[in-house]
Amino acid sequence: MQRAREIRPALAAYRGDVTCPERWATWTPRRGDVLVCTPPKSGTTWTQTMVAMLLAGRAEIPQRIGVVSPWVDSVLGEAETVRADLAAQPGRRVVKTHTPADGFPVWEGVSVIAVYRHPLDVFVSLLSHVANRATAGAFHRLRRPLDEALAGFLEDPVDREAYDEDSLATIARHYRETALSDRLPDRLVLHYADMVA
Repeated sequence: MQRAREIRPALAAYRGDVTCPERWATWTPRRGDVLVCTPPKSGTTWTQTMVAMLLAGRAEIPQRIGVVSPWVDSVLGEAETVRADLAAQPGRRVVKTHTPADGFPVWEGVSVIAVYRHPLDVFVSLLSHVANRATAGAFHRLRRPLDEALAGFLEDPVDREAYDEDSLATIARHYRETALSDRLPDRLVLHYADMVA
């Protein structure tokens, strides 16, 4: 497969406890690759799995989805392992990010799929996620009493240096910079309800 040519540079850097913009270097995009670009808890893994099955042409994928379709701008996994696993995959690949489209380069021939979900559904899903995550400390803002956690989710501003602190503002920014932007020549925008239907 032919390497994809970068046609637009990233305009912003987003980082957090897990998000690391330097890790985009672990993926050398090919023409035909697919980037699943969603806010957290909006159908990311679901979309990755469907795209991986479509690209494979069968319902089974060869490994767990996090290996077949890594979160490329995260610190999860060793960078060299992620790079090698992606390079070893033949043909078209699918990768994931939670970063808005202004936070990564745009490549010719790389499709972007964005999925959005009602922000209150995202909030409830985040509550469950944090409650079940061993690494989320006792003082995590989503472990506060429900009224305080919701107020924080609704009121916290975007901080590009702490972008993993999900809020209504980060979801709105993602939508504005991805779904409403003209940066991406090959983009598909879906709603979570479309996926359910």
